Amino acid sequence: MLDISFGDIKYSEELYTQKLSKCYFSQKNADYIKSIQSRSNESSRTSSLCALYELYCLLEKNGIDASNFEIKKTSDGKPYFVNCDIYFSISHTDTKFAVAICDSPIGIDIEDKTLTLDRMQGIAKRYFTKDEIEYISDRESFLKVWTFKEAYAKMKGVALSKIIGKETPHVPKVNITYNEYNGAVICVCYE
Repeated sequence: MLDISFGDIKYSEELYTQKLSKCYFSQKNADYIKSIQSRSNESSRTSSLCALYELYCLLEKNGIDASNFEIKKTSDGKPYFVNCDIYFSISHTDTKFAVAICDSPIGIDIEDKTLTLDRMQGIAKRYFTKDEIEYISDRESFLKVWTFKEAYAKMKGVALSKIIGKETPHVPKVNITYNEYNGAVICVCYE
């Protein structure tokens, strides 16, 4: 099983909180939702709640009742379902989200194409390997490398800092797909 969903964030933080509590909220996930609501940036709170709501909608679309699934985080911050064979990954920008579910480890990342060339070059010099910098010729190639690194780290369940600036192994068992959506690049990595 592999399914992904992506779209634009259309509603307010309050409305996503109401939707989650009416449809999917479980007392088991009260701490997880409170951790999202405690973020100081309203845009981050709204996009995180939207992505969580979309995760539950995606599970429901696939006939999976996740209303009692408990979400925890690893020591590196990767959210996961406790005692469940379903893997998920969430990514969001200020205005867009991407969510993926799978029966094997998965990672997803979405990035807007609005980065300036100076900003991309600064990120590349700081975080990319020599080979990756040589590969980058434009915004598209930069975003492919950057979204891959983030999606790969999420799939492996490690902090991005553990793979930034290091050669990322291209393991034959890793599947990689790219999508574009409304001015954004999405990368999905799964085993």
